[in-house]
Amino acid sequence: MMSFTMLDDVIASIYNLGSYISGSDHRMSAWEDIAGRYGTALIGGAIAGAIGADEIYKSAKAIREMNNEQAFQTIIYMINEGKTD
Repeated sequence: MMSFTMLDDVIASIYNLGSYISGSDHRMSAWEDIAGRYGTALIGGAIAGAIGADEIYKSAKAIREMNNEQAFQTIIYMINEGKTD
């Protein structure tokens, strides 16, 4: 979550630089209320990660226990069933 917030600020800064160079007065807000925005992103990301941690751990454990043939069969099944997302 924090990386998306930072990417948003970087993009806004690049846009502002382009506006400044072109002589435009239009600016996007970037790097404002850093503590609030980044703190919220950190907490939200931590909560989302904690919610999905059990499922991620189970999936990782199952993958480690597979041999190549089982892994290929799983991938083929996922593709055929449209579950690749």
